[in-house]
Amino acid sequence: MKRNNWPVEEHGIRPAGSPDKCFYCGVKKGGIHKKDCVIRNRTIIMKMEIEIPMTVPEFWTKRDCEFHKNESSWCANNILPVIEKMVKDHGCLCGLTHFKFLREASEFDEDYYNIHVKELPT
Repeated sequence: MKRNNWPVEEHGIRPAGSPDKCFYCGVKKGGIHKKDCVIRNRTIIMKMEIEIPMTVPEFWTKRDCEFHKNESSWCANNILPVIEKMVKDHGCLCGLTHFKFLREASEFDEDYYNIHVKELPT
């Protein structure tokens, strides 16, 4: 989702820049951030894919593996310690993840995920 009003306020001011202008677009405090200013944000929905090594019973088929994680009583939160261990062991997830833009966020998405573009600092 987008928002229409992006006034230059404290968030755009940085110590390395002018105390009365947005560090990124140069607009004076009280003005409106330029269209290409990085302070102007919108909400989107992205899909994250991650490669994770796991152990499963050796007789399980592809269908069994997918069923267990997607349709059984297994809770996806159980993967969090696995991801944390991967980060601890390897330092980051780069090379194991891929992000894909799905769509612009809707009002429902913003409410569901509790991220609202209208509440972002300017």
